[in-house]
Amino acid sequence: MLIISTVLDEQALRLVSDDLDQFMVHIFLCPKNNCSFRPIFNLNDLKQVVEYAHFNVDGMPLVKNNLMKGIFFMKVDLKDAYI
Repeated sequence: MLIISTVLDEQALRLVSDDLDQFMVHIFLCPKNNCSFRPIFNLNDLKQVVEYAHFNVDGMPLVKNNLMKGIFFMKVDLKDAYI
C-alpha cells in the first residue's frame, strides 16, 4: 500500500469518517512502464452530482473577472493527470 501512503502524503487523499454528505470513489492501481503503479480514481458517479458547463479560458484575467461566490475551481498538476 505504498501508493496509498504516497497519495496521502501528497494530500490528494485524506482519511474521513463515513458520512452521508460525502462523495466517495473507488481507487484502483494501474501498472506503469517503470514497474510502479499509478492510482486511478473512478469519478464516474461524480457526473451525477456536478452540473456540466462548457467554458473557454482565454486567460487568468478573464477567469478572475468571472469569479462568483459558490464557484469552485481545481488545480491539476499535469504529472498527476491521468486519462
